Amino acid sequence: NFQPVAGSRLISREHYLTWQPEVLGPYLRAGRFFAPFGLRMAEHITYVRRDLGFNQLEESYNVSGGVVQAGWELHVTAFAPDFVRGIGGTEKGLAAYGERRVLNDVVVLGAQTRLAFGVGVSRFVVGGVAKVHVEKLRTLFLVEANGVTSRFESDVVGTRGQFVGAAGFAVLPVRGLMITLLGERNQIDIQVRDAALSAGTALLNWFPYPHIEVQVAGRVQLPAGGQTAKTLLAQLHYYL
Repeated sequence: NFQPVAGSRLISREHYLTWQPEVLGPYLRAGRFFAPFGLRMAEHITYVRRDLGFNQLEESYNVSGGVVQAGWELHVTAFAPDFVRGIGGTEKGLAAYGERRVLNDVVVLGAQTRLAFGVGVSRFVVGGVAKVHVEKLRTLFLVEANGVTSRFESDVVGTRGQFVGAAGFAVLPVRGLMITLLGERNQIDIQVRDAALSAGTALLNWFPYPHIEVQVAGRVQLPAGGQTAKTLLAQLHYYL
């Protein structure tokens, strides 16, 4: 939390109003949510979420608008910190995401940018997303890559370049079962060889019945020059 919280303990991660006269066409949305950006994975521990301003409880207050069409879409979002509860991130700025779907939606190519101003630092992100669906293999291949330029107010640190990316695939062998494998890289400072984190993640998601999900997640993180961190998580979800 970037501010002490007193009083209510009620938290709503998403609440917004939307104007969208048709399924396809323009829309306008205002409230608290994550700006459309990147692969939009559910797991907040991935570097492309955790280190780009989309970590747990970092949903910002936004005014977002754009256009959704059958073969392409474009989203532009102005975002600000949670001014109601004072939790989550402190950044404010603009984000934009656009994607084009080709070959009967088999291939998706996206481009994105984000300009964020925080406490003592401003960050400029430029990146891209690609997804390819192979129907015969029941598999979706996916990749996201981002270059980040951080400018610090401190003269000691100055400007730092960063790379944050993920690549992998998700397989749906049978109905209700999904297996995902991801490789990740977070080069915190591209000028320092040992300032990097690498990770491998395996996810098994099973939906045996409506509203019920079983998930097993295994993750290995390899910090440069540090000890390997291993995580195994199993959980049961019930969705209302």
